Amino acid sequence: MGVGTAETDWRVEEAVFIAGLRTRNDWIEATLDALGDASTTNEYVCECGDPACPQLLRTTRAEYEGVRSVATRFIVATDHEDPETDVLREENERFSVVEKMPGRLSRVANESDVRGRGETSR
Repeated sequence: MGVGTAETDWRVEEAVFIAGLRTRNDWIEATLDALGDASTTNEYVCECGDPACPQLLRTTRAEYEGVRSVATRFIVATDHEDPETDVLREENERFSVVEKMPGRLSRVANESDVRGRGETSR
């Protein structure tokens, strides 16, 4: 095992975990749609790397979809970004938007995007 390999592995594992949280949030939207819920705001799980994070984020669907429209971006509770894996893109009083760093982490985010957009920011 080369130097830095273990460090890279935990970062990739975290990116895969976070992609699963994004899939969960997509499921929340799909379930609400199927139930005919026309709410303008929904609660989404924080898409940070902490498996024990209990945060729910109340956002409008438009806000969530704005984040979700870029495969490498995720919605997290304020101060839940990981400076080793995330770039903070925006922040407000309710949530932050982070982007996975270029390279393996952004590739994991793109490849795990069940919506298949595969878009990245410029």
